[in-house]
Amino acid sequence: MKDLGTLAKKYLFPILVIITGLYLVYMAIIPDSETGISQNSSFLFGGLTILALGVIILLFVMDIIKNRKIQLLLYAALLLPLCIVLINSLYSSVNETIEQIETKKHKDVYIKQALNDIKDIELEYRKKYGWYTNDFNELKRFLVIDSVYSIDTEGNVPDYPVTEEHQAILGYNTVDNYIEIESYDEDEALKCGLIFKDTNWTNVLVKLFTGADAINNERVYPFDLEAFQLVPLSDGVIFGLGADVLESDDESFEFVYCKNESNDFVSSQLIDKNSDQKDLYEIENGVVLNDTISMMPNLLENDVLTTINQQSIEKINNLTTILEKMSFKDTLNLSFTRVGENNEKVSINESLAVLNLKNKNRKTTLSIALYLEEKFSPLKYNPKNFVLVNVGNQFTKKESELSKSYLDTSAILAFCKYRDKYNGSSFEFEKNTIYSENNPSANFLQFFTTSKIGTPVFTAFDPKPYDPLKERDTLRVGSLKDVKTNGNWDE
Repeated sequence: MKDLGTLAKKYLFPILVIITGLYLVYMAIIPDSETGISQNSSFLFGGLTILALGVIILLFVMDIIKNRKIQLLLYAALLLPLCIVLINSLYSSVNETIEQIETKKHKDVYIKQALNDIKDIELEYRKKYGWYTNDFNELKRFLVIDSVYSIDTEGNVPDYPVTEEHQAILGYNTVDNYIEIESYDEDEALKCGLIFKDTNWTNVLVKLFTGADAINNERVYPFDLEAFQLVPLSDGVIFGLGADVLESDDESFEFVYCKNESNDFVSSQLIDKNSDQKDLYEIENGVVLNDTISMMPNLLENDVLTTINQQSIEKINNLTTILEKMSFKDTLNLSFTRVGENNEKVSINESLAVLNLKNKNRKTTLSIALYLEEKFSPLKYNPKNFVLVNVGNQFTKKESELSKSYLDTSAILAFCKYRDKYNGSSFEFEKNTIYSENNPSANFLQFFTTSKIGTPVFTAFDPKPYDPLKERDTLRVGSLKDVKTNGNWDE
């Protein structure tokens, strides 16, 4: 038992040193499971040095290395150089870390200035349009072209009770308005001529960045209209910018669907918001069967009608026009396309006498046309190919409180004029029926919008942050996860 204790004391220290070295090497090689961060080369070198030290001590304890000269050689040729290299590596690592921290502080100051600039522009943009934008080109247009108003107030609201002269102006009496006459508020002082307000319109760029008041503000660097979307001190990296309306009880916003990277708008009823027609996206022409037809039991829902009597069907109106011209003695030859397994397209042909569709509720070919028209709907578009563009509520109309909002021809013209970015845009009211802002429809048409009820929010952030210490520190302003007021910006 005594020998066992002696052995434990003899080998405990070198074994602990070896275990420590192995653990440090493991930490250096294997990234942290939660953060994914790996240690640097200096850490690995230090772990290997401790491991080598433990092995040498163990060899000494085991009397494997007995020669004094060999011991001195190991110290001089191995351990001493390792220690020197390790000390130099640690010194360099500390200096490098300090330099990286200073560089990050320097970059962060510039980036925070840039993010605050974007925030200021977005806040002014919302004041005018009611929402934020995720388009830097739109922000640039806003800075250069748009103006915002400011109100200058002359005079002060008095701190004494309302005089008898001013009570007469305001229509007050001492009995009914005894609370109001105790002091003036701003509206009362304005009506009585005690204060004056003047509204001034100022270009947004001048107000925020180039005017006399703006120039006097402390800045890290001058504002650059051509580069405010770029992350400062980076190699042309563009800030990430997002905008949305988060669901809340705030207010209602109207949107139109716009084809990506174009000014082509599509009415909301042509967008497959629920992916019901996902398998039909590659079919360009036809109308979709939404319900079964008892006289044609072979047909299924989502079969696409492409022709009637060899006449192409591109929209519901084509179907109606063809049927209205037919008589009871005519026969319908219908061609359908069905998407089967593995997205294979199958052609289906059906023949049906118009007379067979007649009953007590469908006495004429016109009533038959209306009956079949109700069975079909337009082919819809893949929503992934579109982005939502805000439309001011002042442009939309409603037939009733429960009906969908829409734009008519005059509203479309007003919208394009108000947002000159969209001059010359096209508008698809129904499938394959397209009008443009420069060539509007002569008839009254409804271009349906889509609504969101909530609070507008935005976020701007550095997508490739300088993060030498692996802190996952991304500077950002605004929020897309929570509804924030103007005083709760993340910076």
